[in-house]
Amino acid sequence: MELTQKKIEQKLIQLEKAEELKFVSSLKKEFPKSEIFLVGGIVRDQLLNRSSKDYDLIVRQIKIKNLIQYLATQGKTNLVGSRFGVIKFKPQNSKINHTIDIALPRTDYVNLNSMGGRKDFNIQTDPNLPIEKDLSRRDFTINAMAWDLIQHKLVDPFNGLKDIKNKLLRAVGQPTKRFQEDYSRMLRALRFSCQLNFEIEDKTWQAIKNLISHLSDQRVIKNKKEQVVPNEVISQELIKSFVAHPTKALKLWDQSGALKEVLPELLELKNCQQPAEFHSEGDVWQHTFLALKKLNSPEFKKEFNNQPPSAELVMAVLLHDIAKPQTQKTPDKDGVNRIRFDQHAEQGADLAKKIAQHLRLNSTPNFEINYDRLAWLIKHHLLALTSDLEKIRNSTIAKYFFNSRYNGQDLLKLMFVDALASLPQNKKVDLTNYYQLKARVEEYKNWQDKNKHLALKPILNGHQIKKLFNLDTQKDGPKIGYLNSMLCQAQQNKKVKNEQQAQKFLQDLYLKIKSSK
Repeated sequence: MELTQKKIEQKLIQLEKAEELKFVSSLKKEFPKSEIFLVGGIVRDQLLNRSSKDYDLIVRQIKIKNLIQYLATQGKTNLVGSRFGVIKFKPQNSKINHTIDIALPRTDYVNLNSMGGRKDFNIQTDPNLPIEKDLSRRDFTINAMAWDLIQHKLVDPFNGLKDIKNKLLRAVGQPTKRFQEDYSRMLRALRFSCQLNFEIEDKTWQAIKNLISHLSDQRVIKNKKEQVVPNEVISQELIKSFVAHPTKALKLWDQSGALKEVLPELLELKNCQQPAEFHSEGDVWQHTFLALKKLNSPEFKKEFNNQPPSAELVMAVLLHDIAKPQTQKTPDKDGVNRIRFDQHAEQGADLAKKIAQHLRLNSTPNFEINYDRLAWLIKHHLLALTSDLEKIRNSTIAKYFFNSRYNGQDLLKLMFVDALASLPQNKKVDLTNYYQLKARVEEYKNWQDKNKHLALKPILNGHQIKKLFNLDTQKDGPKIGYLNSMLCQAQQNKKVKNEQQAQKFLQDLYLKIKSSK
């Protein structure tokens, strides 16, 4: 990256024109001796030409009480925690929809009983603390830079700019000490490496490998066990890593040892052999790696009009063959004609849902993952191989690809990359089944578009079904959706023609659901 001093100044001065910072000039007038800095991710991202709305400010030479009082006259304020000394601020009459973080310089002291959790800090704010001291507590050099909004200069005590130029991720100070303060920083390193496509500096990487087992550490608080690094935090770093760069994430999380601590089921894919005539790419691990790679391939982008894969799809690809090791049958061991994985899709759906619930994969802001939808994708990823595509009925197409409860488009995408990653021996990749199914989906959509005026009005809606069985929307939402979906199919197939038949149909179905538990 060619970043001359002039270009650096031009880029960072450009930040000063942002709507978010219009209030800075009045703040400076009110407190002439103050020093105001943009810090952290916004500085890094501006230098990397990455869009960002994370405006974090450090303000020196103003007491926190005086700062809060003044900002309250300029907009909405919220002190998110006195121990952190961070003010969430939104300027009045501003067009922005997000808040700005404003804080005093601070020093973090690790508790004597620290176990490497985010909360194991004593925090001391000090308006007179040099900006360099504040930057010294940060995780990586590329996040330990500040732009002085008054003097218009870069403060870079740990050579973060040099590491940006060299595309290198390096811990501030001693890596071991930095990670022992907060073990989640190791996962942040993996995530930043994937998002920025940076290499991890050798000493930083070695410290991660040495300390990664601490992700499984637990402690007892009020007679209750809890993880030092919560699953919600692990989940966020996992998802952000894999969405940013699926194959690099798989390599880094594996080579660092993070998978062993977080998702050991994936490691069983290694050396799980597949029938070579259908999978010359190698074992299930190699197949999964190749399927993840195909999510960013030219073929995928062309097929799906450059639509980026959703987080839910990425996780589905990662876990789509998770049950192959437990369902594997071999000629030598089981007397079958070839290596088989009977029921691996169904068992994989159950296992993936358990993994997702354990890790709390639905806890990452801006990355929507629904446990039932994830399991559904995995359960049905073999649809194109197990169905007679010429005889498949419209009701079946509607069930899988035009059902508001699930994502039929993601199912097509999963089947597409799965097929691309299945390399027949001495043959080209076979996409015949995928394209046949896709044609049936498009055929049904065209028919649906032409016959919108013939669309059936539902005999009973979700609210009526809820009332019929005294169900709760939040608790029983999936059950209501399932009953509604099955009733719509029955109505479409003319098995149900009136309200009386609909109620009888639903009552019988509801009894089956209850008896199957």
